[in-house]
Amino acid sequence: MVLQIIFDFLNKKFKFKFDTGADVVLISDEIFSFLKNNLQLISLDLDSIPFLSASGDPFYAQPYLIKKLKIGEIYKYNVFCTNYDGSKINLLGQTLLSDFKILIEDKKNTLTQKKIKKSGKLSQNEMDSALVGLLMSISNFFKKLFFMIF
Repeated sequence: MVLQIIFDFLNKKFKFKFDTGADVVLISDEIFSFLKNNLQLISLDLDSIPFLSASGDPFYAQPYLIKKLKIGEIYKYNVFCTNYDGSKINLLGQTLLSDFKILIEDKKNTLTQKKIKKSGKLSQNEMDSALVGLLMSISNFFKKLFFMIF
């Protein structure tokens, strides 16, 4: 499912596609530059790691945490994301969506969100969640690579 959501970063709005099939939040070069210039990205000091595109093509990118973003009236802190050179698309993946209970009503053309976790400092649970998301991406990459080879 793909819907368009508008996010507020430091009072500047960006459009994202709500993509339940994406593992991680993918940010475009434009948002990456904006967040980096405004000191809103935390580097995880890791080498590039493998991810899979929607078409199943592998790409390598560095993981980051977005310090804070606003979705409607809800703030989310330390959101796991990635960017790769030339990216022009913004996707909301499971590393963010898994923190929300989301109700989509097609007839009313509405999306209702309710935050499951409390905002604040990065808890052990959130660190574990980011690590699990990272490991899932790596695992999915190698599974698809294995099937492409054999």
